[in-house]
Amino acid sequence: MTHDPETLAFHYPFKVRKLAKKGQHVNFSADAEIRQRIASDYDLIEVKSFDIDCKVVPWKSDGVEVTGRLKADVVQPCAVSAEPLEQSISEELEFIFLPEGSKLLRPPRFEEQEMILDPMGDDIPDTFIGDSLDLAGPWLETFALGIDPFARIDGAEFSNEHIDSERESPFAALAALKSDTKTPD
Repeated sequence: MTHDPETLAFHYPFKVRKLAKKGQHVNFSADAEIRQRIASDYDLIEVKSFDIDCKVVPWKSDGVEVTGRLKADVVQPCAVSAEPLEQSISEELEFIFLPEGSKLLRPPRFEEQEMILDPMGDDIPDTFIGDSLDLAGPWLETFALGIDPFARIDGAEFSNEHIDSERESPFAALAALKSDTKTPD
């Protein structure tokens, strides 16, 4: 996963090289300004809360593992009526990062063997450059995946009133065009 630092609603740099062997606990609560930028970036009416509780621990020889939970309360437009709809998001955080150029990033060499990939298996580790990584990128990605794109208010139904039943289907129009272009033999 790569995140363009210029497009993130906020940044949370974390110094990886100073990480203790037992890890470090990270708590983050977005202030009103950051919540407003997040709401704007994800076409939400409001982000009422955006809270992270996670632990960052060393992983293998030079990597970092981030585990925890993201909780957020948002107000988004109903997918049917566009009326404000409150939603709660609670998503598990689980990421592994390796420094760019790490030996652990090299795929194993298989000579005359099949390489079996498990689509439901663990993701490959993400990379970071230098001695720190920006945790805001994976947090925001997790947040975005937790937003229900089709959230709707209870009882909201799509209406067919605006559809003209007399109107010709697009396929009928195409068929008519095709028959008009035929030349008699």
